Amino acid sequence: MRSRIDLVDVPSTGVPDDSYHYNPPSQYNFVRALHDRLGGLEDVEKWRAPTIPSQFEIHLAPTDKREACNYRCAVCAGQNTTLEVADWDETMLGLLHNLQGVVPYNIFGGNYTEPMLNERFADFLEITKMYGGHFGVHTNGSQIPLLAYRGDIDRVLSLSGVDAEDYISVSVYGGNRDSYAKFTGTHPDQGYFEAMVEGIKILGERRKMLDSKVSVRLSYLGSGVNLNEDEVGYMVALAEKAEVDSMRVSIAFAPYGVDFNNLEAYSKWEDRAEARLLKWLPRYLSRGDQKPNIFYRPVAFQKPHLFDPIEKCYYGYYQITAGADGYWYRCSTVTTSEPHRLGPITDNVDDFMHVLELNQDPDFRAKETCMDCNWRCNQMGIQINRYFNLDGNDPLIHFE
Repeated sequence: MRSRIDLVDVPSTGVPDDSYHYNPPSQYNFVRALHDRLGGLEDVEKWRAPTIPSQFEIHLAPTDKREACNYRCAVCAGQNTTLEVADWDETMLGLLHNLQGVVPYNIFGGNYTEPMLNERFADFLEITKMYGGHFGVHTNGSQIPLLAYRGDIDRVLSLSGVDAEDYISVSVYGGNRDSYAKFTGTHPDQGYFEAMVEGIKILGERRKMLDSKVSVRLSYLGSGVNLNEDEVGYMVALAEKAEVDSMRVSIAFAPYGVDFNNLEAYSKWEDRAEARLLKWLPRYLSRGDQKPNIFYRPVAFQKPHLFDPIEKCYYGYYQITAGADGYWYRCSTVTTSEPHRLGPITDNVDDFMHVLELNQDPDFRAKETCMDCNWRCNQMGIQINRYFNLDGNDPLIHFE
């Protein structure tokens, strides 16, 4: 059955240039962001802990602290963690106030959390902008209609100083209610698919009405239940109707903590899925400056062998993670893992600077502590750690 949104208006854009696959759009170029902030390879030995990182990743959990998310996705990044949550909202708000914007980017969401289930969600974005920082939000979108009813969406879109570096990214798990429910471990009658679609429309409408500069992104995560032309085409058409800025299509990253031997089997499935996908996907992808920017993230960027050259971790200079369980972690992929805990979250600046030193420990070895224990980098960590471990000669990722 053809989707409810007419697809006739979706242009046939053709296959993108080969270079596209090796040059990610600017907002996904994490090596460039770190390079511009701290310097290139010639300066890496001058870096000293504690160096203020480029961003926080804050795993904001629901206010009631009973469950971290309203979904149970089959490929949830954090499904192999303990899914713990703790009450530290006021403490984190206090730290952000005390730091007064020294960390330039605050990312809300990630791993196993849904940030819009937190009643203080808008407060976190407001304090970010109060001190001149930028925010990024990663959400499943199901709560946007409720937040719009409460006035929080207008409040966020209207915050003083918002610009295109501030963004809300909606993760999309299918293009119809049945496959969406299968992916998310929910029931179609719960209405989450319809709420997500309505949420995207609301973001587009309210952003236009308020003349807000906040970027709106979609991220379509493909799996065995939703990688078909009708569903992806439906979401591309919705992206155009809502006038979002971009939509990334990718095959879902295997959950963190999976045995590397099992990753090899998943990798073979990815190759087969990608071969089927690329028979029809290219006609939906954007060329040049076409808006919205519909692009594909190839599975080449998430293969197990990419971790082979990573001995030392440089990711601590880019990000530090506030886990939903109330502890600091060196990255989002290892939250709730006790060996990777850096310390409890407090609102004390001296405590935070000490945690940064631990996060940037030059003696920390990623291979022995992470990869050999089946923990692996996220997409940001892959880019950054490959670049610096390969002395800037990564054949896969170019950023010049």
